Amino acid sequence: MRLLLAAIVFHALLCSTVVPDVPQWVATAPACVGYNGESDSSGRIVHSFTTSTGGTFKMRCDPATGKVTIRGKLAGENTSYDQDVAALNALAEALALPLASIKVNTVETGRSSATKEAPTAFLAQIARATYGHLQRPFYATEPPRKAKAPLQYVAHSNEVRVKIYDRGTFAALRSRPDVGNCLRFELHYLTSRRIGAVMGWNGGVTLASLIDVDVYKALAQKLLDSWKSIHLPVAMNSELTYKDLALLKAGQDPAYWVAIKPGTAPATYKRLRVRFAELQRDQPAATANPYGQQMEGLLTALRESAK
Repeated sequence: MRLLLAAIVFHALLCSTVVPDVPQWVATAPACVGYNGESDSSGRIVHSFTTSTGGTFKMRCDPATGKVTIRGKLAGENTSYDQDVAALNALAEALALPLASIKVNTVETGRSSATKEAPTAFLAQIARATYGHLQRPFYATEPPRKAKAPLQYVAHSNEVRVKIYDRGTFAALRSRPDVGNCLRFELHYLTSRRIGAVMGWNGGVTLASLIDVDVYKALAQKLLDSWKSIHLPVAMNSELTYKDLALLKAGQDPAYWVAIKPGTAPATYKRLRVRFAELQRDQPAATANPYGQQMEGLLTALRESAK
């Protein structure tokens, strides 16, 4: 199977900053070129712009406070570290502000990989898979019209959203440029604090943080770790009773044991734990991830590529 992956990518961003003199900033910042006076219902300045590297963003600026929010996407998907740095610098240049003055509120990291065929069977496994040590379930999102099955699954864990989807079919159904058969895996950091936590920081991060080599490597490693934290379902033993099947499924979530312990007799609780351990031991091994080994190798190389 041929997999295409050049690098982790800061594909989508939500940033914020404060400008001291809004009229002067609007008059001089390259991002504001062509502004025609548009505002939203709250009176905030609204304007869309494109950076010199092809990133597309929409900014909103509150004239009373000078607060600016910027939401959008950097150009490309499978880019190199140097390209990502150039794209982030281009964003700061468009805003006419230092990198360190622009706070990153949320960021999406991810990768797209070409596949021999549409990843339909793999997504069917993801529908019954879990994520992370807390075994968070994946949920299907509403598919586009004409889709025969869900194309995207999402799991949430500790201010992070994990998303896996059939990008090739999405593109075809939405009349976007053809990308062929393609699987995309994304990790969305939903708060600045969570991005900083990857580095062991207590605070948030700025655009200057994202171009730091150590931060880049840490986020690459986190993406790899997240991919390896997907637990595909095991093939259930058809000879099990309904009660055993229910216990085997529920017992994989630590919250289940916390919830039943207060209202369950100690002897019964112990018996259930023993039976669950027996069921786990007797089950077949977890289904192998068909994209696992190759993707892990590519992300490991990626982590080492930033210098």
